[in-house]
Amino acid sequence: MSILTGPEIEYRVRQTRDSKARGYTAASARFLPWIDVEPWRPEMCGPNSLDVHLGDTLVRYADAEPVINPDWPPATEPVPLDYRAVAGGPLYWKLSPGTLYLGATAERVACHGVVPWIDGRSSVGRLGVSVHVTAGRGDDGWPGPDREPA
Repeated sequence: MSILTGPEIEYRVRQTRDSKARGYTAASARFLPWIDVEPWRPEMCGPNSLDVHLGDTLVRYADAEPVINPDWPPATEPVPLDYRAVAGGPLYWKLSPGTLYLGATAERVACHGVVPWIDGRSSVGRLGVSVHVTAGRGDDGWPGPDREPA
């Protein structure tokens, strides 16, 4: 297993963009990994990472407190989760402690031939914010929700 360096990520993104401009798709590409980032800005590349940004909408789960259920296993009917979209500003989010939020990146990132891995920045972690709870790895080839394959 290896981790791509920032210059390698940038090279692969540029190669992917060039291939797409010529009409190739990930399935017809002559190289892997195929890394498609939209919108793309070269300054997103770090020494061995690609910085992505939180999108403009979060989903907050209301009353998502852990409950010990004496009637385990659960009933056959699923318990509906009460959630709602939370609008944010362009500069910051105000998060409430003990509340589960779901968000998406502002960028669309599609990878083929490489597995994307998301972790938070250490500066965010020192604030007590966890970027992901369980699913820190993406699936090779998955273009994201409601998006056409690259």
